[in-house]
Amino acid sequence: MASSSTRSRDCRRFDNVPDVVNKLVDFILSILRLFQAWTVVDQFEGGVRLRLGKYSGDLEPGFHLMIPGYIDQALTASTVPGTYGMEEQSLTTKDGVDIILSAAVLYCIQDPGKFLLTVEDLGTVFLPLKAEISRLVRGNTWAHIQAMDLSDYLTEFALQFEHEHGVEVLDVILVDTVSAMSLRLFSAASLQSE
Repeated sequence: MASSSTRSRDCRRFDNVPDVVNKLVDFILSILRLFQAWTVVDQFEGGVRLRLGKYSGDLEPGFHLMIPGYIDQALTASTVPGTYGMEEQSLTTKDGVDIILSAAVLYCIQDPGKFLLTVEDLGTVFLPLKAEISRLVRGNTWAHIQAMDLSDYLTEFALQFEHEHGVEVLDVILVDTVSAMSLRLFSAASLQSE
């Protein structure tokens, strides 16, 4: 009968067998991916084919043959509506009222090719909107801002530049920072006066 120390020594020889097997499987899969001659674009996506790094066509949902060896590459983007939360802005109105506000943008990628080839970060698409919010608040009084329908105005403004990057803006919602469920703007001055 073998002693327990002999058994533990025998087991230690096989301790790193799973690591070797995992590395071997990873190596085999990477070789297979190198020679993969197809890609599948899901129903909720759109994409582009890059051949040797240059645009060579759009990819609709479905099965597509590709030249293997990283000659053809597929880039995809989701085409379902999404929400982008813009960071808070602390602004002062024309009459000196401090306002902290943020906006949520409901968008949909309409042209995946244009989006994938011209946009690296979704936030850059909405920079003009952020600048317009700042210009609008700084150029108007608090009373005027409260009387305006800012969400509709900002949605209309966003329609001017949306197709430049293949993104359709569906709605812009102003969200206050005091209560995430509220759709009103609060100012420090109006809270103090109550």
